[in-house]
Amino acid sequence: MVVSHGFGAVKEDFIFLNRHLASHGYVVVAPDHVGSDLEYRRQFLSGRLNTLLSPIEFVNRPQEISFLIDELERLVANSPEWAARLDLERIAAIGDSLGSSTVMALAGAELNRARIVETCDRDVFTLNFALYLECRARFLPPKDFDLSDPRIKAIISAHNMGAALYGPESIAKINVPILMVAGSADVTSPVVTEQFAPFIWLQAEPRYLVLLQRGTHFSSKPPGEGAGDVPNILTGEHRDIGASYYKG
Repeated sequence: MVVSHGFGAVKEDFIFLNRHLASHGYVVVAPDHVGSDLEYRRQFLSGRLNTLLSPIEFVNRPQEISFLIDELERLVANSPEWAARLDLERIAAIGDSLGSSTVMALAGAELNRARIVETCDRDVFTLNFALYLECRARFLPPKDFDLSDPRIKAIISAHNMGAALYGPESIAKINVPILMVAGSADVTSPVVTEQFAPFIWLQAEPRYLVLLQRGTHFSSKPPGEGAGDVPNILTGEHRDIGASYYKG
């Protein structure tokens, strides 16, 4: 299992989940995405950076996961001990928030530049922080990026964001089993546009959507360092309950 954290977060936010998975015999690998982690967000808020998210992160993040798997393959090839522990024919990826767009790219969704430009050029105000991040992708170089990795056999996408990045045509290219987890009161990445719509666009089988009633963007994990400076009105209550459901 490879676990990809969200924007402004840290891998340690998912210790609760990683320990749970490990207790069931899974090998869990949780990388840092340094171009969009908690330290990056703090540097931006302190005025040391002039952009909230570099557009190249939409490319770097999936490539970092693929590089990580390359390194695991190298370990397996050179170490009988690692070879006995890792089954690289059965790799799954879990992504939270911005990490969800990362695992969808790995599963086959392609960045849709025309849709990104069309969506981000609309003169309509929406209270959608996820869309603000996604629109940074319009500044990527005008080329096609192949970010898919066939070694990923299944994905979990929590508090999804990526409707503008991919659109129906690209989401339909995801061809591995997928579980999406959403919160009905998510105002950071609105559930209707960012989670319900992409789920409808999916063609993959099997596909599942789990909805946490009254859940927020943060309800599937307990309080952690990555959300330490996020207002309570956004994080919501009863996150310990949501985390227990997520482990299930």
